[in-house]
Amino acid sequence: MRQKNPSGFIWDSSVQYPVTFNNSKGNKVQVFVISDKVIRVKHVAPHPSHALYDCESSREAGAKFELTENKDKQLVLQTTSVKAVIDIAKDFRIQWFSLQNVATPFTEDLPNRAISHDVETGAVWHYQKRRLEDHYYGLGERTGSMDLKGRHFRLERVDCMGYDAENADPLYKFCPFYVTLSEDTKMAHGIYYNNFSRSSLDFGQESDALWGRYRYYHAERGPLDYYMMFGPSVAEVLDHFAKLVGKPQQLAPKYSFGYLASSMIYAESEQAQDWLEKFPALCQKHDIPCDGFHLSSGYSVDKQGNRNVFTWNTSRFPDAKGLWKRLKDAGIHVFANIKPWLLEVHPEYNYLKAQKGYIWDDENGGPGEVLQWSGGYGTSGKCSYIDFTSKAGYNFWKNGVKTQLLEYGIEGMWNDNNEFTMLDDEMTFANEVDLKINIHKALPKHKTASDLVGTPIQTLLMAQASYEAIREFAPTQRPFVITRSATPFIHQTVAQTWSGDNFTEWKTIKYNTAMGISAGLSIFPVYGHDVGGFAGPKPEPELFVRWVQSGILNPRFCIHSWNFDGTITEPWMYDEVLPIIRASMHLRQQLIPYLYSLYMDFFRTDQPMIRPTFYHFQEDIETYEQSYEYMLGPDLLIAPVYTPHQDTRELYLPAGAGWYHLQTSTLHSGGQKVEVPSLTTDAAAPVMVREGSLLILAKYMRHVGAEKDDERVVQIFPHTSKDHTAMFTMVEDDGISTAHTEKGEYLEWKAYARCVDKIEVGIETVYANYKPEFDTVWFTLGHIKDERHIVGANGTPLQEREKDGVKQYDIGALAGRSFTEEEYERMQAILRRQLGPEFLAQRAGPGGGSKLTYVEGRTAINLANEVFGFHGWSSSIVDVTVDYADITDNGRISLGISVIVRVTLKDGTFHEDIGYGSSENSKSKSQAFEKAKKEATTDALKRALRTFGNVLGNCVYDRGYTREIQRMPNTQIKFNSDDLYRHPQFATLDKAGSSTMRLPLAQKSMSAVANTSAPPPKTLNAPNAPVKELTSNRVSFSFDDNDAAMFNQLADSVDFDRDIYVESQIEDGELRDGDAYIAITFSPSLFQGKLDDEAPGAQTPNRNASISRQHNSSQSGQMHAANDHKLYNPQDTQHQLARQPVEPHANPFAHQLKPSYPRKPSDSQISISSTPFGGLPEQPSPVNAPYNKERKDPSHIKRPVNELYTANRHTSFASQYPESYASSIQ
Repeated sequence: MRQKNPSGFIWDSSVQYPVTFNNSKGNKVQVFVISDKVIRVKHVAPHPSHALYDCESSREAGAKFELTENKDKQLVLQTTSVKAVIDIAKDFRIQWFSLQNVATPFTEDLPNRAISHDVETGAVWHYQKRRLEDHYYGLGERTGSMDLKGRHFRLERVDCMGYDAENADPLYKFCPFYVTLSEDTKMAHGIYYNNFSRSSLDFGQESDALWGRYRYYHAERGPLDYYMMFGPSVAEVLDHFAKLVGKPQQLAPKYSFGYLASSMIYAESEQAQDWLEKFPALCQKHDIPCDGFHLSSGYSVDKQGNRNVFTWNTSRFPDAKGLWKRLKDAGIHVFANIKPWLLEVHPEYNYLKAQKGYIWDDENGGPGEVLQWSGGYGTSGKCSYIDFTSKAGYNFWKNGVKTQLLEYGIEGMWNDNNEFTMLDDEMTFANEVDLKINIHKALPKHKTASDLVGTPIQTLLMAQASYEAIREFAPTQRPFVITRSATPFIHQTVAQTWSGDNFTEWKTIKYNTAMGISAGLSIFPVYGHDVGGFAGPKPEPELFVRWVQSGILNPRFCIHSWNFDGTITEPWMYDEVLPIIRASMHLRQQLIPYLYSLYMDFFRTDQPMIRPTFYHFQEDIETYEQSYEYMLGPDLLIAPVYTPHQDTRELYLPAGAGWYHLQTSTLHSGGQKVEVPSLTTDAAAPVMVREGSLLILAKYMRHVGAEKDDERVVQIFPHTSKDHTAMFTMVEDDGISTAHTEKGEYLEWKAYARCVDKIEVGIETVYANYKPEFDTVWFTLGHIKDERHIVGANGTPLQEREKDGVKQYDIGALAGRSFTEEEYERMQAILRRQLGPEFLAQRAGPGGGSKLTYVEGRTAINLANEVFGFHGWSSSIVDVTVDYADITDNGRISLGISVIVRVTLKDGTFHEDIGYGSSENSKSKSQAFEKAKKEATTDALKRALRTFGNVLGNCVYDRGYTREIQRMPNTQIKFNSDDLYRHPQFATLDKAGSSTMRLPLAQKSMSAVANTSAPPPKTLNAPNAPVKELTSNRVSFSFDDNDAAMFNQLADSVDFDRDIYVESQIEDGELRDGDAYIAITFSPSLFQGKLDDEAPGAQTPNRNASISRQHNSSQSGQMHAANDHKLYNPQDTQHQLARQPVEPHANPFAHQLKPSYPRKPSDSQISISSTPFGGLPEQPSPVNAPYNKERKDPSHIKRPVNELYTANRHTSFASQYPESYASSIQ
């Protein structure tokens, strides 16, 4: 070994990004700012030995930062959350600070030994100081306690059958990521080492007096490349890591959360098919639910006892296709074990050798040879690993999966023995296949030695190949791939993994529990264990019960075994405990929808289903070493029993919450150790439920989909306070197809229980594009003693039933799709149209040149209300990121903020987009944040809205459209005080001191005139009397002469159930000319008005009031027509009204208004009359006439004007254009 610690670095200021440092020996260090809390550091040695190359995505700057030099000549890189002080005076080392605590680093490199490399082998090291207050978690699955402090671990993979769950190392998984949590600061950070070569991590097992306390990372091949992730919460650290490693590409099938049966023995039997044919009947006989079956590799054993992947032992399975069909018909899905090597006796070995589809031995000019398991227990044979980086090997695998398994009826792939343990690092990879799993790295374009790339790449590509084969074979079905070995990023294509071939003994339950917590912190996919133990003696009855009680509360539940005595671990193996096992497995089946909803959190956000208690209770340092209890989701604390002959279980309850013991309904305070009953007759291990939470169960079924899934029962664990709301979100879908992810076909709903003097319960539909089989939701307190009654919202009494000795309350049906088909059609028709000029604003473009056309924020909101309805959409802020924050010497603040806003329709459809806002030289932080955040939020909201269609702003991105629309004349709406929403008795004082005076003139009772004939309509000559306002229940007319006689005639000609008022503007004791008007108020449920060219016939009682006027001028008055209660198609106004009755309070005059009205007093008449209800006249079709140049119309615009959205235009806009155009936009 020739370990060197490079020094003499100089900052290369000529490189803007990444921040780069070089020394004279050829060493380079690059610093990438990924986000305000994630910074990547990469050391490239003079002769780099790495073979995986950076993708562009790993080099991009995700946040702004500031680079300065402090008084100690150190370079300071600062974001809005962290500060990295880079010292290059001697060697290269970094101190990392949170801006919440700039006095003490949350971690720092070891002086004089921070980054080291071996100049001959290319090995790298990273040394950091180790603080006694720190705890370490993660690294995939690890034995012993979940706290890794004081231990040393190798990061490589081996086939460790029957491992010691307390002490063994290494195991099956490779994950160079860990979280550090400090007792003194209660802050967390994480480090991910971006390297797939064999590695090790030491957390204090090694010590040296010269260097003090330290921890270190070592990899056999470089470069040293790590991501520093600051929390301060553990949840935030995991969120950073999750964003780096990506999300699953498809959902797992819902049946995968049921009981998955397995045993090596089944397929090893010469009567294998007979055994499996009887399996569904045995499940039914013993009332054991089952959803899946793992087919072990015995199906591929030939007559000589050799295991040959993608072959069938037709003696053991004479009718394999028929068998798998019959199992599927019984609700049992089958997954086949497949191994990534071919024995030299495999019938396809020479074919793949000729294709060079193996990991290659260049020295011998042939496939690389290894020894692997070949037949029975302890046997081995020469074989070669398939090279999944070669096109030949990759395609051979996909073809085998399709033709030999999927076509036989196998549904899932069980990738096993995929650790790729090799002894010769000089064997080569072909590197011909594209990585479709995004690891921010790319394979080299030439052959390389295996140790340079790292064998985990083979595990990843094996998973990718299995996944692709299933997707291509059944593109509408969810792919189901299980893997034993795992690496970061593998969850993009793999649905489940487990702790491997564990040993049957009591302590395995204990240490597998901690192992599951570590796996969750490593973002591994849905995780579980071989319940009952895989290798060793068969489990004794009590041990088996305790394992099942614990196993049903893991995300993956599988009973799998290869017992030394040849027995099979099955649910019915002991008659005396079968009732307990049955009850446990029934409970598991009822939990599937709840578990599936927790899984949806993992799928969407990578929040692990299993979490350490400190994930939710980080302020409580007692949880930092709580290794043998875990959280299942946010509310369930699970305490497995791992010692024999115990009927109680002691555990610590995190502070900050009360905890109900599920089995006894007893409430305990947090922040203490308690001892709770834990009987072998219980259905589950002790479960502590957080106070103020909900647990939702389905009805029991033999398998998912066995019968109608028509029940959801919400168990309330009420908070003792008088004002607390418990809530849980459920996701429902068909559970088997890709319709959820590809078509958005799912239901998302929330159950809630507000604990006040009573317990108010309810449900809320978040997204509804799937109809579940249940139509009601029941709420219950179970056996919890709480005197408060369960009621609906606002105290509404609920239907009650009693089931299993407890009362349940029916909250009612879930809402389905919340828009009708007609409403969808109308909205789509509107969204396709482009906006009229009155909706648009303009500003100067960059440099003051061309104009930019845009939609203002308030306009976008108003348009959304018109299109979707005021209650048909909502918006929410998804994320806020501070991109930069600069403080000048004089205290002025400049700030840049990015905001992601989501716009959600009431049917659950949503779009989200990012907006940007800034504030320059603000006087205070609050002022800067307020301006920048408002600006960014408005920008994001408009961008999200425009993705729905043209009418919400997308049209302004069409340059041809904006050129034309900028040439159209546009007049702003004149201010009209009558449009203001006013208190009825409020008197307005204008600047001149005028006031509004209301004088009641007449009042008539509708009952008094209901059975009498009304006189003929009276026509009143009113000089200069254009209609000023039409609303749902009011008509206003302007006039110049305060003629009381006219008022009296109006009062006598129409029946009203409200007062008639005269509203006059009085100034200095005299009437202001032209400002008086009459306001007629009537009942909208009895009157429907219209406007037409001719007055209709005589008025009849109980018919609809209507107004008509005649005109002969192109000049226009002002008329406002609003219809805020209905969506409509502007292209089909008349037919739209014909098929929709006018709603109460809807504007009866909408869509029937002529566009032009006279102003000349001599040409104006007003008449009030009535027509029968629904007697709306036919309207002429819109006319798309060209503009008249003599009337100064822009005839050069060729776009059909009736394509513009003008549904909410005031008629004052229509007056700007010739009548032919005005009618076309009506």
